[in-house]
Amino acid sequence: MDEGYHELLAQVASMYYEQDMTQTEAGAELSLSRIKIYRLLKQAKANQVVQIKVDWPATRAKSLEEAVRQRFGLKEALVLQTTYHHHTPLLQRLGQLGARYLERIRQDGMTLAICLGSSTYHVVNSISPTFRAKIQVTQAMGSMPFAFQEMDSAALARQLAQKLGGEVLYLSSPFIADSSEAAETLRRQHIQGG
Repeated sequence: MDEGYHELLAQVASMYYEQDMTQTEAGAELSLSRIKIYRLLKQAKANQVVQIKVDWPATRAKSLEEAVRQRFGLKEALVLQTTYHHHTPLLQRLGQLGARYLERIRQDGMTLAICLGSSTYHVVNSISPTFRAKIQVTQAMGSMPFAFQEMDSAALARQLAQKLGGEVLYLSSPFIADSSEAAETLRRQHIQGG
């Protein structure tokens, strides 16, 4: 995207979302029509110049949590209460529930191992931007050539560590070996620090 166009999108988005100007007011100040401002705001969202996050309440199913906790002998269980009339993305709400849990239980010096996938992606992206923790984040599994690289365990570990101000530890191996010979080579590798 052209830097000048990016600047215009950011300016229009700031006027509308941060300064609470109407589209007509922003248009008047920039000598643009209200329709042009509307289109620029749509472009700002489409190009992720502006990102809107809705913090839906993560309502929990307490009785089901207790049943799961007792059945599997867990210290704690979280179960998201869902309703069919909600059109909110379920994974986003689940991510918010997971993020609030991590923010609550974290202790400085702890190590957190994370996997790949869309649910982990939503947890990482739901961590409050002001939340900080002195923790190590490591991959629980090797990397996988994904269509969506942002959901790979290495990318998610790096993103979470950066977001928290922590340290990332990479697992330098693939999730799936290309052949049985490659798998055997990986199994024979010396483990550093182990």
